[in-house]
Amino acid sequence: MNHLQKVQYYLEKFAEHEHRPDVAGEHPLGDLVQGILLLVFMAGILIDRLLFKTNAVLSHYIPLWVRIVATGVLLGFAWKYAVSGLRTVFGEIREQPFVIRENVFAETRHPVYLGAILMYLAAVALSLSLIGAALWIVIALYYHYLARYEEGLLIRKFGEDYRKYMQQVPMWLPILKVPTRGE
Repeated sequence: MNHLQKVQYYLEKFAEHEHRPDVAGEHPLGDLVQGILLLVFMAGILIDRLLFKTNAVLSHYIPLWVRIVATGVLLGFAWKYAVSGLRTVFGEIREQPFVIRENVFAETRHPVYLGAILMYLAAVALSLSLIGAALWIVIALYYHYLARYEEGLLIRKFGEDYRKYMQQVPMWLPILKVPTRGE
C-alpha cells in the first residue's frame, strides 16, 4: 500500500467514526468550534504581523534559527502524538470495545488533542505573535474542555476501567519512557 493509499484508508476510517460502536463519541460542536478557532488563530497571527507587529520586539531577543529549531521539535512531537493517536483509534474497528492503552495512549490520555495544541504552539514559536500566544491559551483551554467532555463519555461507556486508566496515565504531559539497555 503506497503512502497515498494509506492516507485515503485512514481518512475513510475516520469518516465512519460517528457510527462506530468502539468509539465513545465526541462533543457535538467540537469539530465546528475547532475549525472556527483555527481560522481565528490564523487571522490573529496575520493581523498581528501586518498591523500590530508585536513579534518585532521579541524577534530581537530570539533569533530565527532558535525559532526554527523549536518549531521543528514541536511539530515533530505534534506529528507523533496526533498521527499515532488517530492511527491507533481509527486504524481498526474493535468488535469488543475496550480502553486503549497502547502506543501513545500509554503516554497521555489525549494524544490527538495534545498534537493539535503543539501544532498551534509551534506556530506561536515561529511567529512570536503575542496575539497568537493569547489565542493559543484560549485554544488549549478549549481542548481541555473537549477532553473533559469526552472523558465523561468514556467513563459512561467503560466505567471503572476508564477511571483506572485515568489514574495510570496523565491527561496531558506524556510519560516519556527511556529505553533501557535490553530494549
